[in-house]
Amino acid sequence: MANEENLKHFARADETVEPLAGKATQVRLPVSVSKAVEELGKQKTAWLRRVITEAAQREGLL
Repeated sequence: MANEENLKHFARADETVEPLAGKATQVRLPVSVSKAVEELGKQKTAWLRRVITEAAQREGLL
């Protein structure tokens, strides 16, 4: 379980309100995709969270 105190030190990079999972999801990407995602800079986390959530909804996982 995540340490709630540590989670409060950083503001979220997006406007989601649902609690975040205690465990991060990780995946290796093709080099070209990884490079493009890294170029998002500070927007990377918010973008990844949004596109993964949209894909999960579109695929009927949610």
